[in-house]
Amino acid sequence: MDSIVVAFPVIVIDGRLYKAFYDEKNAEMELVETEYVRLHWRGAERYRLHSTIDIVSKDYVDTLAKQRKQEIGMLMDVMEEKIKELHRCIEKSSLRDFEITEGSRGVVGTPPFIYELNRYFHTQTSKVRKEDKEEA
Repeated sequence: MDSIVVAFPVIVIDGRLYKAFYDEKNAEMELVETEYVRLHWRGAERYRLHSTIDIVSKDYVDTLAKQRKQEIGMLMDVMEEKIKELHRCIEKSSLRDFEITEGSRGVVGTPPFIYELNRYFHTQTSKVRKEDKEEA
């Protein structure tokens, strides 16, 4: 792979940033000042994916950039291994050995591409079986 682009959406706030949560013990909303908040946003009822957006104070931007730089190395390692794993599965025409890990990825359940690829493999396998029966 020659290159890949990974984007991490960020909103930078020039001012004070707060996160809100419900405190069950006191039965009231609490506000806590913070430099960083992660928002998981669906956008619309029909939109199946979740968007993850980091919201940071301008004073925290450098820290966040350093964190993302470290994380991108790990992300690239995982993606490279998954691509190799997918190539092995394609050679076998089976996704039986393809592991889908749980985690925040914007998709619940099987990713659409993997679902469609699996359907394709099953369709091809069914065609081959049908042709084998016809020849026998």
